[in-house]
Amino acid sequence: MHPKQVTLLFSSLLILILIATYVRTLDLPDASARIANFPQSGPGFSARRVALTEFEKDMLGEAKGYKWIYTWKGLRYAITILDGTHNRQAVHDPRYCFRGAGWTIEMDETITLAGGSARHLQLSNENGRSEAVFFYSTGERVFDAPLEYWMRATVRRWLRSKGGAEPVLVMLQALDAGIGVQHAIHEFLPMLPMP
Repeated sequence: MHPKQVTLLFSSLLILILIATYVRTLDLPDASARIANFPQSGPGFSARRVALTEFEKDMLGEAKGYKWIYTWKGLRYAITILDGTHNRQAVHDPRYCFRGAGWTIEMDETITLAGGSARHLQLSNENGRSEAVFFYSTGERVFDAPLEYWMRATVRRWLRSKGGAEPVLVMLQALDAGIGVQHAIHEFLPMLPMP
């Protein structure tokens, strides 16, 4: 390579690094408006907000987390929504979190939801059994693949407003012993607009 070509190559690389650094400093709109519209009450259900623990806040960093306990038909479900607009690394595959919290995943299957797909998990630990559902949502599309979340979030950061809405992670877990999530999947979740 000629010295002029080397200089041109390194100059181009430096300009790309400067542009990438500048783009990262620009604020992206987060999903807080969509999450604020997530219903707290409706036909046969109500919710109460639950504060995040200090550990959860520390794990999320700049990402935002929202947690509610929903009561529907006498059953209790925890719904957690994570918005990784300001810390994409905080939003990852929830199966790692379940395992880290001491749960064993006994079944992991893809299920169909309106607008896409979700993951249905059957869990167990020394205290009993539980079930959970998780998916990622853009408000219009629902998907279950962490890799797709990562790709959508990355494209959005590069294309800014042209990259679409920020995907959020939504997790629903049955709180009462012996209660599954099948009724919640088919009857309760369809009443909630996707955040």
